[in-house]
Amino acid sequence: MSALPAVNANTVLSAALTDGTLVPNVVRVPSSEYGVAINCATGYKMSHGFATPILGYISCSTSGSFHYLDDSGTQQPLTAIDNTRQCYAVPSFPSYMKAAAGALTAEFTINLPIDRETTDRVLSAITVKDNTDAVVCTVQTANLNPTTHIYSCTATTTSPGDVNTGVAGYYPEATFTGEAIKGAAAAGNLYYGQPAVETTGVQVTVSGTKTVKWTLPATAKTNLDPYNTNAALGTKFNVEIFKTSAINTAIAETKKEVAYAEMFNADNVYDWTDKMIPTTDYTAKITTVNNFGFGGTSTVAFKTGFGTPTVTAVRASATSNTITINVNQASVAGDLQVKMSLDSVVSTETLTFTGGVATKLLTGLTPSGSHSLQVIVMSSDNVPSNSQSITFSQGPSAPSFDATTWVFTDSSVTPTWTSVVDIRYHLILQENQSGTWVQTAEYTSGTTVTAGTESHEFTGLNAGSSYKVLISSRGTLGGVDVEGDSASGEVTLYACSRSQKASYTLKLKSTGAEVTQTYFVVDPNVIFTVECQEGMQFEVASGGTADSETACTGPETWASHSDCEPIPEAVGSGNDAGKIVGGVIGGLLLLILLIILIYFCCFKRKSAGGGGSSGKKY
Repeated sequence: MSALPAVNANTVLSAALTDGTLVPNVVRVPSSEYGVAINCATGYKMSHGFATPILGYISCSTSGSFHYLDDSGTQQPLTAIDNTRQCYAVPSFPSYMKAAAGALTAEFTINLPIDRETTDRVLSAITVKDNTDAVVCTVQTANLNPTTHIYSCTATTTSPGDVNTGVAGYYPEATFTGEAIKGAAAAGNLYYGQPAVETTGVQVTVSGTKTVKWTLPATAKTNLDPYNTNAALGTKFNVEIFKTSAINTAIAETKKEVAYAEMFNADNVYDWTDKMIPTTDYTAKITTVNNFGFGGTSTVAFKTGFGTPTVTAVRASATSNTITINVNQASVAGDLQVKMSLDSVVSTETLTFTGGVATKLLTGLTPSGSHSLQVIVMSSDNVPSNSQSITFSQGPSAPSFDATTWVFTDSSVTPTWTSVVDIRYHLILQENQSGTWVQTAEYTSGTTVTAGTESHEFTGLNAGSSYKVLISSRGTLGGVDVEGDSASGEVTLYACSRSQKASYTLKLKSTGAEVTQTYFVVDPNVIFTVECQEGMQFEVASGGTADSETACTGPETWASHSDCEPIPEAVGSGNDAGKIVGGVIGGLLLLILLIILIYFCCFKRKSAGGGGSSGKKY
């Protein structure tokens, strides 16, 4: 006897004992001992509601074909089962299916076995029915592709109950060439999606490229609450952002899960730092989701502001600072509002940007003080940028001094200034060299302990040169050395020194007054007369005259004049004559003295003799 014929791909034939016991893998059966068992493969069922397995007895005809006895005992050829009792694919809901798929919408997925026979059994319809056999949804005819094994259809509702508690008894049904095959009902209730949250009239506040805050309308929660009465739903919201120009194009890590109650807070702030770019239109999609799928989606549109501006501070003086603000977009130009908080004092300035950059001079700052500044730049759409905060320090005030009181000579200058406690002073000396100020020396003082007057002498300088001294104050703020303002004074050193004419007496030619000053400036028009010291006389060249005039004509340069030399002594007959004259004069004086003495002596003697009475005669 030949092997049992295969009726079709979804029908399983096997030999059976007369008592109905199946004998697997038997391909030849003697008619006196075996029957035939007709079963459907897994995922299939017999048409017309017949039960399986179909048991019957087979016999082998003279032609070698198989026959079986039907329920009435009539012998039938085994091939006749193709027309009466065939196996059909059974539709089913997948175990993972979550029906909720939109606002008040459910999407049903229907599976058919992937190995189903499609030639003799043409799929003509797939539906989902409720427990009253009413059609809930129908797969579109255009989607009934015979090579496809997964199908879907959607249904909508208006009943909050279909959302909150779901619907029981839904089952799938597939029709093959007029034969309707009913699948098993869903194991549990199938839920419809919740409505979208209301965003009409939403108030949105954007901060740069980082955060978005919005406040939903007051009716949003009231309208959605009736569809969220079952705690088992686990309702929440997914919030995603997209560029408006590329809606639904995913942006990395932009989905946020928000609890149901939280969504209705007055001020919800969503942080998308580093996920958005400046001054760009975005759309936020808010989707209602729960444990059984997802509901409706609503949107919130917004535009970002500038990113974080770059802010730098450059001290202009002890009480002022120039702030430079760069929004890092070279195309930005024109007037923009800038909100600043300087030491917690808030102000709004309108600044002009060029190439994305603007500057602002801050005044009235505290010398030797630390300041904090927060900057926010508003875009032309009035969207604030990310906030940028910096701190900066102001140096001490410039030192106080009067350069006209500085002491200087032909080779040194000694600047003085008024010192302040806890401040150091930095001095830079510059020389005017052919019109250019060139630094030649510097000096830094120690920290002032007691306020008063300080000074420093710069020596070894060039006579007649002009010098500038810049004096700046330095302090320490937070352990950092801070240089403050500077002030400068200029002096021109004397060109000539009195010490160069120490061996002469100088007199001002115009007045004859003796000159006592120590240093002199270059002035060829101021003429001095020179006098030699006692016992000295001007040298006179042979045939010439003495030159006794001079003037300061350049650095360390006096106009030339005759030098002084000792007065020479007299020599030869000249000396002897002097001695003779002296001797004659001396002798004459002695002679006169002698005559006078004789006269007085004789006169007195004669007078005494005439008056006596002795009469003696000598």
